[in-house]
Amino acid sequence: MSNIYNSFIPMAFDLTELNKRIEAKKTFVDPHITIVEETNRFLDLYDDHLSKGFKRDPKLPLLHMGPLIQISLLKPKKLLEKEYEAIAVEVEAEYRAEVKANQALAVENMVNRILGEAEAKQAKAQEEMQRQLANAARVEALMILNLPNEQEPA
Repeated sequence: MSNIYNSFIPMAFDLTELNKRIEAKKTFVDPHITIVEETNRFLDLYDDHLSKGFKRDPKLPLLHMGPLIQISLLKPKKLLEKEYEAIAVEVEAEYRAEVKANQALAVENMVNRILGEAEAKQAKAQEEMQRQLANAARVEALMILNLPNEQEPA
């Protein structure tokens, strides 16, 4: 069956689109964590993070700023994977909600269009019926008044 209402084709769930969106959102994940701490607490915090799988990024310097030390550590792979999984779940939920909302809007638009077409058809039929009734009433009025019908040849 062909669709004569091509302007109302709703969005459909597309796995390729979902994967593109997930990959795009993953690019915003920072693989680093930055620690800024007072010198006397820094080593404990640094050791704690190393024991949890964080690694020092040799490309980023250790900064000593008066009483504070700042360092950026690379997140462990497992932590990054959890963040990526959370992103995938979030993006999929958002995408599915978008598809559902788009489909609901397409249905609403189609209903409005079909109703409009039905109302226009009904109005046209009503106008035709009114015209026919008016013509019949005119013919009857001419007969009652015993006047010639202009539509008939005299």
